Amino acid sequence: VSQSRYSAFVVEGGSAASGLKISSLWRMGVHGVTIVAVDSPEGPILEPALDYRLQPGLVLHCVGSEAGLRSLRRCCSTAR
Repeated sequence: VSQSRYSAFVVEGGSAASGLKISSLWRMGVHGVTIVAVDSPEGPILEPALDYRLQPGLVLHCVGSEAGLRSLRRCCSTAR
């Protein structure tokens, strides 16, 4: 039985996730993760819609499998 974990990631400018809608993350190999909140310049957004577009500087608060969170971390980062 896999356990859900919590993690937070900053969407970096130039990362694979930057500019994508949340619904598009599965094409980047992100599975088993739910973005439960986003810290945006306008304030916190709880349960963001699947068509919410990820922009540089946003903080994503997520729960999911360790493998899924690792995939999301890679997509949000410009480090290779």
